Amino acid sequence: MAWPLKATKTLTHDNYTVAWICALPIENTAATNMLDELHFTPPQPEHDKNIYTFGSICGHNVVIVCQGKMGTTAASVLAARMEATVRKLRFGLLVGIAGGVPNERDIRLGDVVISKGDGGSGGVVTHDHGRETPRGFESRPFLNGVPELLMNAFNKLESVLMGQDSKITEYISQATARNSRFLEFERPASLVDNLFEKDYIHVNPNDKTCVECDKSRLIQRKTQRGTLVHFGIVASGNQVIKDGIKRGKILEAHPGVIAVEMEAAGLMNVFGCATIRGICDYADSHKNDGWHSYAAAVAAAAAKEVLSIIPLPVVLAAPAISIAGELVLYLGESFSNSKILEVLQIQNYFRVEVC
Repeated sequence: MAWPLKATKTLTHDNYTVAWICALPIENTAATNMLDELHFTPPQPEHDKNIYTFGSICGHNVVIVCQGKMGTTAASVLAARMEATVRKLRFGLLVGIAGGVPNERDIRLGDVVISKGDGGSGGVVTHDHGRETPRGFESRPFLNGVPELLMNAFNKLESVLMGQDSKITEYISQATARNSRFLEFERPASLVDNLFEKDYIHVNPNDKTCVECDKSRLIQRKTQRGTLVHFGIVASGNQVIKDGIKRGKILEAHPGVIAVEMEAAGLMNVFGCATIRGICDYADSHKNDGWHSYAAAVAAAAAKEVLSIIPLPVVLAAPAISIAGELVLYLGESFSNSKILEVLQIQNYFRVEVC
């Protein structure tokens, strides 16, 4: 199949059941390279300023959209507009890169984290909003859990991966075979995976590969291995975390967190979704951009593997997610993003904090 893909179908917005949301152009590129088919873009309502890519993955009609800005607020507004246009969505996948939070689990650069509840949370927690209680830090607002349809798919995938390898490498190889430029998204052979002690600060800002950092402060781990998929709690907030001490405090406040990112908290209470993240750094001062492409690729490939597990009839039989975005039709461009969220809060459409 030649690249770039040529559009082959014309469908209506109501034919699309899966929302694929990303925050960065590199994540959007990884997403579009997972498409099996590209579709023509249906006429778009003038109130909706989002830019969409329509296509199919593993038989599911998918609409891909990339945020204009990073953060939970931008994610909420994007999703609201999206829901007002694409009104038959069954669930959403927030797919992209994140910082790993090492704990007793062996989280490595290039691994994948899929949000999944543990009984104490729904799979995503807010790390920058909440209150201190006698039992410790309590996130506010409490975020909705992963939809049952996705939870069942995650359970199935987790079970499958206990007995066989993921299809991540296969999907990336298929993408590079048809698009030579996607070779830039393969695993970076020239980069190393260094995890330093959380209180050791990066020495030279101009040194992108930690050549000048004290190697005696490295955490000793087993030899390098391939990409693994982890299921667990993802911490979300409006701040980029580049501090090992701060990362440690997030883990103390939310035991079990294995990744930290900037969008999911703005979406979990908007519509049913989950987040799938490729680990590109350890949320400390040693982070650099070297792993971004591969992390975006493995996240996108993992999302495709999730979709491959879900039977199409099950998706079509599921109810459409609630249309929180309906009110945006009347708000248009007259208000700022924060004002839109404030009005939606008053109407009880969103339960997120205005930032």
